[in-house]
Amino acid sequence: FDRVRREFSTRGAIGLVGLLQAFTTADHQRQGRLPLATFEESLRACGISLTSMENDAIFGHFANTGNIDYMAFVREVRGSLHRLRKQRLMQVYKSVVTPVSTINMDLLLRNFNFQYHPRCLDGSLSERQCMADVEEGISINRAGASTVEDLMDYWAFIGYKLSEEQFEYCLLNTFPQIS
Repeated sequence: FDRVRREFSTRGAIGLVGLLQAFTTADHQRQGRLPLATFEESLRACGISLTSMENDAIFGHFANTGNIDYMAFVREVRGSLHRLRKQRLMQVYKSVVTPVSTINMDLLLRNFNFQYHPRCLDGSLSERQCMADVEEGISINRAGASTVEDLMDYWAFIGYKLSEEQFEYCLLNTFPQIS
């Protein structure tokens, strides 16, 4: 999964949104699962070819009743934060978390300092592109309110290559404390 995660990390949230769209377009029965051949076709449509070993590993890990759970695959590609990073993220973003653990996206986007986004700092995205990346990356174009888990998954995705010091720098500078 690391190779696929690295590939999509260079594309940002737009790449994950495109992947999810390819999967949902191919999922005519809207079951959240695809046969291996259709799953592979969707990946190829996004510019990803898998080796037979990678196919076997993905199928073995995500197959359910002979089909691949593509939402579980997308969550795996996004990655997850370790406990200390989760705690720190919650401390920094507490002002945008609602009582029902959803994210107030308007407040988040109004106060986010995009120039400190990891992809803006490395020059791969402009501030404007980072704004779209944050919005699309947290929601993955789903209907309904984004959750704390969505925010954590997004930071796991954009921060997986960062050292602890870099992660802390980006986290603290992207979102100032709001009173």
